Amino acid sequence: MSLEDTHRDLRAAVAAALRLALDAAEVDVAVTEQDTPDPNMVDLPAVIVSYGGAEQDRGGTNARDDYAFPMLLGLYTLKADPDTDVPANEPPGLRPTAFRTLVRRTFHHRRVVVEPSGLSLFPTEYDPTPPVNDDGGPEEIQQLRTAVGVTVPARLPRGD
Repeated sequence: MSLEDTHRDLRAAVAAALRLALDAAEVDVAVTEQDTPDPNMVDLPAVIVSYGGAEQDRGGTNARDDYAFPMLLGLYTLKADPDTDVPANEPPGLRPTAFRTLVRRTFHHRRVVVEPSGLSLFPTEYDPTPPVNDDGGPEEIQQLRTAVGVTVPARLPRGD
């Protein structure tokens, strides 16, 4: 399995775990996966799980390589008034601080719920100040309410 496939599979696992956590908290918001976050491609409000950067080599053993796979989790909403920062459709129970808390409790020092075959996963790392992709225009940036990073360290068989 290539690093790109592994990153995509781990992104899917992070999105699935986040869906479960949001369901348990009784928060009705869509969770989607995108390579680069684009809120224009989804119905808002939504959480977009995307790549948070390239995989990072972290060493390994003679038989396996250790990598860290960063993910970006962003909460996007519509704006009620273009002249204010008030969101039009913020999901009930999911204000920015509540979203960050839910993500931290779900992932920080825990393993991703679904482990893709052939990988050994280490506890995930939570980052409250991730890099944010600002390739979008001002409207896309204004729709971003908050973002956090989750890094999934994994051990892959060498040569894959």
